[in-house]
Parts: sequence; structure tokens; C-alpha cells
Amino acid sequence: MGDSIIPSVPSTTEDRAPEYLIIGHVTKDIVPGGERQGGTAAYAGLTALAWGASAALVTSCSPACNLSALDGMLIQKVPSDRETVFENRYHDGIREQRVRSVAESLGPVHIPKVWLIPSIVHLAPVAGEVNPGLLDLFPHSLRCVTLQGWMRELDADGKVRHAVRPEAELAARGADAAVFSMDDVDGDVAEAERLARMCPACAVTDGAQGCRIFWKGEVQTFRAPPQPEIDPTGAGDIFAAVFFLRLKETGSAWEAARMATVLASSSITRMGLSGVPTREEILDFKRAEKSP
Repeated sequence: MGDSIIPSVPSTTEDRAPEYLIIGHVTKDIVPGGERQGGTAAYAGLTALAWGASAALVTSCSPACNLSALDGMLIQKVPSDRETVFENRYHDGIREQRVRSVAESLGPVHIPKVWLIPSIVHLAPVAGEVNPGLLDLFPHSLRCVTLQGWMRELDADGKVRHAVRPEAELAARGADAAVFSMDDVDGDVAEAERLARMCPACAVTDGAQGCRIFWKGEVQTFRAPPQPEIDPTGAGDIFAAVFFLRLKETGSAWEAARMATVLASSSITRMGLSGVPTREEILDFKRAEKSP
């Protein structure tokens, strides 16, 4: 069975490189009360659309997988007999995850040639499904990675435990910008700093504490504005997309972190994909930044 392109944007964009190309699995998330769509690819891709960027996605899932929630993106769908399924449970603010199944891995053969010169490429694995060597295909793009999918190992029951795999280090060294969380290193500050310094611009997020940015040999902390937490899922993915987009726009990791922290904090006040910032929220932030 061959790959298929789902044209959810006008066909005239199929022969042009997207501004924001994301590579990773859209997931089915089993949560208390039911199921919903998730994964970095979904949250970050929708954030790029809200930003106003043309966005494209390379993913893998079963033919029955409904991607209509991602309307507006051009999608290269690698067929699989299964979907990537996560079961998420929260206990006192701590997430416990199990992976029930994983769709097909994604490599160079799955990327349309016309998509090889995006402004931003974002490798966004959730279960090690993306080859970090893909970064070599994009020498003219801002090469960005979210490392969490290379920082997970599974036990016999699919329960996720954190471990920095060699792919995470390879991706960090090959990227222009990276994002991961303190949770991905089980709160190990020394390990977080070691990994962050491998990349020219790296954000280490820490939930309600905000983030630390490693850039040009300096480190700065950005505090998250307090928000009533409804659903933290996807906040880190939204942070990453805004961080990468703003970094491309301004050239400043400090400016990128400031905006990403605010919009990611707002996202936790809404459920699931509705936490993605709106176009108006993005423009409001930019207008406020320009005000004296």
C-alpha cells in the first residue's frame, strides 16, 4: 500500500514547500472519560496554522484514522495497520503514560521532494518513530526538534519510563533549536543542562515554573504566568511551536521564550486541542510587545 497525500488545503500549495513542516505521529490519547486526538504533531501543527504559517505534516496511522481536526494542513499519511495510542493518567499532577501501539516509522522516503525546503522543519517524535538523521535533508531550513519521543523507553506492559536515548543526543547536536522538559529527565538538573548545551538554542520547560533557555553561552529563566489548570496536555507542544516560529521571526531565543511561555500557560485553561492559541491571542501578544 502506498503513501497518500490528503489535500486539506488548496491544491496550489502541493507544489510549494510549506513554511512549517512537522514530522511525527498524531496520536489517539486514552484519557479518563474517553478518547481524543493528540501528539506533538497535532498541537504544534495547529499552532503553526494559528500563527498564519502554511503547514504540512508527515505522519502515519490507520486508514480509519480521522484527521479532520487538522483541517488546514497538507498531510502526507503513511498507511499503517495501527495507530499510535497513548493512555494518560494523572496522579497529583504527575502523568503516568502507557503506549498501547505505535504506527509506522517515518524516514526520508516518506517526505515529498517539494517539501524539502520549508522555512522551519520540526521533528516531533512521540515514540521514537522519527529518524533524527532526517535533519540532514534540510540544510536551508531552521531545523527544530522536540526531544521527548527519543527520551522514552517502554516496559513489557507499555509503561513509559524516561531515558535519554542516543537518538536524542544526535538530534540535539544536529538541530538549530530544541525543546524538552524537566520531566523528560526525571528532574535531573545536571542531565538537563548537559543535553541542552548540545544545541545552539534549547528550551527546557518545567511546567508551572516556566522554562530555562540556553542560547549563545548564556542561560535565562522565564517564569510562567499563573493560570488555573484545566488540562496541561499539549502545553509543551504549543510552547515548542511558538518558540520555533518566534525564533525564526525575530532571531532571538529570549523573545521566542517570552512569547512561548505566555501562550503555553494560557493553553492549560482549555481542554485538549482547544488549548491551541487562537490567531487573535497571537496577534494580541505581538501588539502588546510593540506597545510602549
